Amino acid sequence: MSNEIYTDKDQCHRFNVSYFDREATLIINADELLASKCYDRRHREILEPYGPAKIVLKRAPDHGPGWWAIVPDEDLWTPAKSIHCEPLL
Repeated sequence: MSNEIYTDKDQCHRFNVSYFDREATLIINADELLASKCYDRRHREILEPYGPAKIVLKRAPDHGPGWWAIVPDEDLWTPAKSIHCEPLL
């Protein structure tokens, strides 16, 4: 499954990010992005596993306006990471 996400002009305006700029970056809580638009099933399947975690979206030179790729960030949670915490005694 592709990790590409689309944001329309209204969303870009709301999140204060360019719709057209090919070097734009958007760092946002996945659930906030999901709630900002009535996304289709494919987009929901990509975003829902992140829950309230922050995600990093960047544009590649071949992306059209409004399109982003979710990029890994060492400091942010991704669905592929597993965190196991032991209770403190």
